[in-house]
Amino acid sequence: MKFSSDPDSPLNKLRIGLKDAKDALVEANKRRDPRRGKYLGAYNKARHALKYYVTGTPPAKRYPVDFEIKIAGIPAGVCVLSYEKAKPFVQHTFSGAGPGDYEPPEFAEVEFVITDRKGYKADWLRQKSTESEIIQLLEKGEYHGDKPP
Repeated sequence: MKFSSDPDSPLNKLRIGLKDAKDALVEANKRRDPRRGKYLGAYNKARHALKYYVTGTPPAKRYPVDFEIKIAGIPAGVCVLSYEKAKPFVQHTFSGAGPGDYEPPEFAEVEFVITDRKGYKADWLRQKSTESEIIQLLEKGEYHGDKPP
């Protein structure tokens, strides 16, 4: 556990913030305040801020789930971070164009994150998935514009 004797240090400010949030929650519970949830939320926020400062780990990021899938029978979500459409083969037809005047086809590029049902990144599900499941995942969505539904 970290210690600091400076009253204006970030650590002590977080500790004071946690104590203030806890005191406000206790008072709200004593008064039977109907907005106790607000005070509980402030307490949890202060508690997590102190925890992340002391442990040095940032909070886990939640991703918006674009569509849901199952991997090995386990429900999961997929967040598409970027998507570029496939480009078809194009043969140029200008005068003097020969067999070498074409643009080859390009495959679609998809960058995605597999998440649990709550939207947190689930690397363990990615490791559990097979190559065929990933291909089915990419083919599953009907892509509209630059993001799947």
